[in-house]
Amino acid sequence: MKVFLLIFLTVLVAFNEAFTRLAEASEDEAKIFNGKNWAQGYAFTFALAVGDTRTDGYDDSTSPAVVWFIFCFELLIMNVVMLNLLVAIVSKSFEDINECSEQTMYQERASIISENSYLIPWYRKKQLCLDKNEYLVISREVLDEDNDNAVEAVQNKINEIDASLTQFKTEYRENHDEFNERISNQISEILKFVQK
Repeated sequence: MKVFLLIFLTVLVAFNEAFTRLAEASEDEAKIFNGKNWAQGYAFTFALAVGDTRTDGYDDSTSPAVVWFIFCFELLIMNVVMLNLLVAIVSKSFEDINECSEQTMYQERASIISENSYLIPWYRKKQLCLDKNEYLVISREVLDEDNDNAVEAVQNKINEIDASLTQFKTEYRENHDEFNERISNQISEILKFVQK
């Protein structure tokens, strides 16, 4: 995009310079068609570049054929070439973003999982993951296979991990409920003993 802006500004300055020199060639101030000073000249050239096609005073200039040629050439360069180049650059940027969107989504999910890994007690992690790199090895094995369904295979592994996490949650709830029940029974027995 920076290169496009540099080229656009360079072409804008070049056409403004051409129109300024043609306007200066006329002795009569009424025949100046691009403004009274350099700021109005740049505004005139920029307006012409974005589609303002006012042609007042072109025929009154000292060399109308040259002014009309530069006018047509600027319309061709600025409106057709530069705007198509801008559309191509924006389309390429959009395509690059779309290519990375799925990878970015998985990266963010992995980051969230990593941040929340403290929620699982260490003894449970040790019990579930004997080998710390188990899932990384599985992912490498799937990606090393030269098959067309690598993404599907990785998704299946993710589903397996999700199922194991669901099973872990169920077991955790059951153990938690059982622990709560034991504690409640112990407390009730202690209270009965204290009340006697």
